[in-house]
Amino acid sequence: MTTLGTMKVRCTEIQWDFSDTEGKLPKLPKQITVEVPTLRENEDSDELADELADAIHDKTGCRVLGFNHKIVG
Repeated sequence: MTTLGTMKVRCTEIQWDFSDTEGKLPKLPKQITVEVPTLRENEDSDELADELADAIHDKTGCRVLGFNHKIVG
């Protein structure tokens, strides 16, 4: 599979999933910018949201319930 490049996306108003967290809750940002593969023609916003959620998890180690996003580059 060929990569078509990447794009930067700012995720804001992040709702963190602490359902599996025990003890003190970690301090996490309300917004974060991640880099994900550029969307291909046949992909939709649900696929982008899944890709972003995975990228946020990879960067922070925590899962998310939801967020808003905007492509910034």
